[in-house]
Amino acid sequence: MAARATFIASDKDHSVNTGEYGLQAMIERSALIALLLLCLPLAVAFGQEVPLPFESELGRKYRAALEFVLVPPDQLPQGCGLAREAGSAPIYPFFTNPQALEEPWAVEFLAAILGIRKLFDSSRVSAAITALYHDRVPSYEIGIAALRFKNADGAAKAYQKAGATNRPPEARLVLKGPMILSVWRDAGARDDCYNAIRAHVDSKDFSSDPDER
Repeated sequence: MAARATFIASDKDHSVNTGEYGLQAMIERSALIALLLLCLPLAVAFGQEVPLPFESELGRKYRAALEFVLVPPDQLPQGCGLAREAGSAPIYPFFTNPQALEEPWAVEFLAAILGIRKLFDSSRVSAAITALYHDRVPSYEIGIAALRFKNADGAAKAYQKAGATNRPPEARLVLKGPMILSVWRDAGARDDCYNAIRAHVDSKDFSSDPDER
């Protein structure tokens, strides 16, 4: 999981360079993980199939955002695809994949992953949106972490405060209407799998989101 720490910036300094993704971020991340594991109900058990979200209440409510992070299989290289089975010790539990969660702990956790904790009022966020992909199943993971704000203005303000355009490529944030997101990967994940997911995110429009505010 060390590769994911590169997406967590210190809340004390947001000028952002690769040296700032360090000890402070790891401490904050560890505290969030500890809280997460203590407070959560059991996620999908190891080895069980993780369902798609669209039959659930949240899946229907945030369908447009979830479809945004769902990359069509024909756009992915061989051996790269949406994760369909639960892992043995998920740091961020998946009840569905992709997934929308409205709980404050989920928003806080993804805000840390995106490096924008304390840059916005969490009440301005509707949901934490995630999607998990496997490259050469199940060796390496690539994921999309997104915060779905209640409106595009709130997302734009947080994006501006984050100094998003000054970040290194692997920590780059993407602003899509009411969503701020980033694509992370394990160190061993192939470039072609990662780049295909990034290309999907970069090219798809989300400015006219029909989801409920």
